[in-house]
Amino acid sequence: MEVSGTYPADKQVAEALRWISEVRARTGAQYQVVGGLAARAYGATRPLIDLDFYVPAQDLPRVLASVRDSWVWGPEHFRDENWDLTFAKLKKHGVQIELARRKELDTTARTPVGGSTRTLHSMTPKRGWFLEWR
Repeated sequence: MEVSGTYPADKQVAEALRWISEVRARTGAQYQVVGGLAARAYGATRPLIDLDFYVPAQDLPRVLASVRDSWVWGPEHFRDENWDLTFAKLKKHGVQIELARRKELDTTARTPVGGSTRTLHSMTPKRGWFLEWR
């Protein structure tokens, strides 16, 4: 990935992913990776601007309570022609991380990615791609 003033470097992204994976393990919350990171897992080469995750609604308060030092905004509701969701923003290792609350995680349209513990989900073009970790 080419680094510019608007995109975090791969090393920063790797550190942020390591951190959010530790948060997931510590809190026991399920996540779905969405947006650019999920697209990259599928082979896209677009630069990552941020890291996006869906978190079950019942898990989001517990996750946010465990990351107070990195929690910078929200959760707030956002709605436009493409989105209708409530999300919070975190910042770690120079990378913005967005956690969106989902009533439940979608488990349809599974395509194996890199082993049995990860699944790439195809969603409508309007909603993007997501990767589920269980």
